[in-house]
Amino acid sequence: MILLIIIIIVVALYITKGIYWDITTTHTPQVPPYKEYIKSDAWFERRDIYFFTHEKNCVACESAEHIDLHHMTYDRLGSERDEDLIPLCKVCHDQYHTIYKRASVVDSKNFVSAKQAARKGKEIYMRNQDLIAKVENEQLKQSHTALLQFREEARRLNYDRLTDTRKQDLRFDFSSAVYKHNAIPFLAVAEIIKRDHHDEVYQEGFHPEGANVRKNIYSISDRLEYRWVQEEIRSRLPLESQPYTEIEKLKAILLQDDGSTLHRSHGYKPEYTSNP
Repeated sequence: MILLIIIIIVVALYITKGIYWDITTTHTPQVPPYKEYIKSDAWFERRDIYFFTHEKNCVACESAEHIDLHHMTYDRLGSERDEDLIPLCKVCHDQYHTIYKRASVVDSKNFVSAKQAARKGKEIYMRNQDLIAKVENEQLKQSHTALLQFREEARRLNYDRLTDTRKQDLRFDFSSAVYKHNAIPFLAVAEIIKRDHHDEVYQEGFHPEGANVRKNIYSISDRLEYRWVQEEIRSRLPLESQPYTEIEKLKAILLQDDGSTLHRSHGYKPEYTSNP
C-alpha cells in the first residue's frame, strides 16, 4: 500500500513537471536577435503602429528629418510597449549611442533633457555675447599676463637650478593663473545669472555679498542650460588645444554621479564678490 502511494506521488510529480515545462517553453516569449529584428517586417510594423498615435518629430531637438525610433530599453524587444520607445532624429540617435554604450531609460531621458537644455543654452549664450566678452577680457588679461610672466621667469632663471622654495612659488603662481583661466566660464555665467535671475538670486533679506547669494548662483548654474553655456564659453578659450564639438559638450553636461557616462568635467566655482 505504501509502495503504491509512493509510485502515485512520483508519477504525479513527473506529470506536473512535464506540464510546467510544456507551458514555459511554449508560452515564454523568445527575444529576437536585435540586428535581425531591427530589419524585420515585424519591427517596421511596430514602428508604423507607434507613429500612428505619436508625432514623428525628434523629442530631443524637434527635427522632423530622418526620424528613428529609439529603444530606451531592450527588456521587451519584440513586444515593446510605447513607453519603451522615443522618436529621435538620426543625428540625436547617433549622438546618444556615441555617449552611451547601452540602452537605458534613465540615460535616454537625461540625453533628451540635455539636448533640450542645449537649445535654451545656445539662446542664452548668443544673447549675452557682450557680457561674456567683458568677463573673458578681464580674466584673460590677468591669467595670460601671469602665465607669460611664469614662462619668461622660468626660462630666464634656468628653472632646474632654482631652489625648491622658489620652484614652489613659481608653481603656485602658475596654478593660480590656470585656475583663473579655467574659472572664466563659471564667472561669465554667474554674471548672466545675476542679471537674468536677479529676484531669485537676491532674495529679500539676503546680503548682496553673502553666502546665500553665492549658494543661489551656484544652484542656478547647475541647471543644464547654464552648464551648456559654460561649455560654449570653454570651447572658445585660447588654452583649449583640441576641437570642442557638440558631442564633447553633451558628454560634459551629462556627467552622472555613478560615473557611467563619458564626460569632461571641470566644475570650477571660485569665490567671488557678488554685486547686485
